[in-house]
Amino acid sequence: MEEDGRIHELRFDCHDLFVSHLLFADDSFIFLEAKKEECEALKEVLDLYEAASKQMVNLDKSEACFGKYVEGSRQDSVVDFLKIKVVECYEKYLGLPTFAGRCKKVLFRFIKNKVWDKLKGWNMSVFSAAGKEVLLKAVVHAIYTYAMSCFKLPKTLIKDFHLLIADFWWDSKAGKSKMH
Repeated sequence: MEEDGRIHELRFDCHDLFVSHLLFADDSFIFLEAKKEECEALKEVLDLYEAASKQMVNLDKSEACFGKYVEGSRQDSVVDFLKIKVVECYEKYLGLPTFAGRCKKVLFRFIKNKVWDKLKGWNMSVFSAAGKEVLLKAVVHAIYTYAMSCFKLPKTLIKDFHLLIADFWWDSKAGKSKMH
């Protein structure tokens, strides 16, 4: 459908990047213009998929999100034709923000808070050095590594993660000084 010009990709001007769809886990994101012809082409693709795979697309779980310049009447016609519901905007998808502006440190502060909450919830005195290492690698690093697989996090935020981890690693029993 893309090849014959029936579906147009979404263009990101700042990077000269064109995207028609994204596949993640068991979700599909399809980008197209809110035009009847493109909706018909999408419906045709979905019908072909259903016929070939013997699986049905669950339209009850399908949603449309429109750009700010798409008129309400056009949104209504797309939703009515495709028989899906409309949502305003996705703030998060799988725990991460869907839209990231320039100020990423503020946007991803919740990850730093999540790491801090994990670390302060653990009683360090019950862990051996090996136990601490396993917790840090298996739990804490996984929290922010997941975000890093999708976004380029600011260096200052990465430094904050390292400081939190170092404080946890080197902290000793209450009332005694830290060992470095």
